[in-house]
Amino acid sequence: MISKRPIDFPDHRQIARLRLLLHQIDYSQEGIRQLTGFPDLHGLNREQMEGVRAKLESGGKLGTLTALLYLGLPVDQTRFEKAIAPMTAAEWIDAGMVALKDDRVEARILMMPYGPIVFAADRPPQPGREMRQDYVMDVEGGTSILSALAVRGHVKTTADLGTGCGLLALQAADYSDEVIAVDLNQRALDYATFNAALNDRNNI
Repeated sequence: MISKRPIDFPDHRQIARLRLLLHQIDYSQEGIRQLTGFPDLHGLNREQMEGVRAKLESGGKLGTLTALLYLGLPVDQTRFEKAIAPMTAAEWIDAGMVALKDDRVEARILMMPYGPIVFAADRPPQPGREMRQDYVMDVEGGTSILSALAVRGHVKTTADLGTGCGLLALQAADYSDEVIAVDLNQRALDYATFNAALNDRNNI
């Protein structure tokens, strides 16, 4: 049974195993750049995307999880299970990260790297489908601007108001003794909590 939280591993050791898996396959901006030629796969034109898909198809575990989690492309179940081993498909399904349809695995969330951070958020809705009221977006222009403008000197406490998926809070955790992340959207707080655990940040 899938929890009401967008991602919910009942055992934090599972999140540690997920973090290790992503590190081992180099699920990072640089790893994706080396595989595809692009550090950011958003906004590519049709010809570029066709080339990227071909590289992901032959890109081993990194290619499989980039196609699934980043681009939202369904992947073959056997290919998926090889990519996440020693974790299991059941763990990911029960946690709400993916769904199994026939012999294909589909992502229920978006997971992408941003600098040294890997974060999860809601997948953008399909064309023609209504956006849920508690939708949690990934990194948009405003977040990138705030990230670039942040003064990264050591401080005791940082407050991130309207934290969303928690990216700015995760960045602030590196130069703050404590980060207080606030949001009116409980789903956003759930994502931010998961992302803090995924990136091993214990001071948010």
